[in-house]
Amino acid sequence: MTAPREARRATSTVLAAACLTCALFASACTTTQRHVPAQQALAQIGLPVYPGSRPADSAREQTARAVVGSTDTLTVMMTTRDRFDDVKRFYEDALPKGKREVTLPMGKLSNCTMQFYEKNAQKQVTLLTINGMTVIELASTAIGPLVPAASPSG
Repeated sequence: MTAPREARRATSTVLAAACLTCALFASACTTTQRHVPAQQALAQIGLPVYPGSRPADSAREQTARAVVGSTDTLTVMMTTRDRFDDVKRFYEDALPKGKREVTLPMGKLSNCTMQFYEKNAQKQVTLLTINGMTVIELASTAIGPLVPAASPSG
C-alpha cells in the first residue's frame, strides 16, 4: 500500500470515528464536511507546519470542516518520511509550554497528541507512525457559545 493511500485511509478512519461519536453521543448534532485547499486551511488553523511535510492527499485537499453544535473544526493531514521522534521534538519546542501531551508507544507504532487553548479555540497536533511514515494531523476547534436545543413541541 502506498503512503498517500495509507494516509487517506487514516484520515477516513478519523472522520468515521468523529461521525460515529456524533451519532452515539449527540443525537441532536448536525455535521457538515467540505474539502478546503490545504494551504488555505493551514493558514486558518494557525499551527506551525513541520518543515518538508506535505498534505496527505495527492489533490492537496485533505481537509474537513465540521460544525457540531457549538464547535467548528478544521483539520489538515500532513505526512513526512522523517522520524517520529524528530517530528515530535519539533512540535514540543514549537507549541506553548503549557500544552497537554499524551504519548502512546505501541511497539513499532507511536501516537502522540498535544493540545492547548488559544482564545476561543482548542489547537491540537496528533502524530502517528505508519510503515515508516509520520502522519501529522493539525486541527483547530473554535468553541462558540452553547446553543440550547429546541424543546420538543407538545
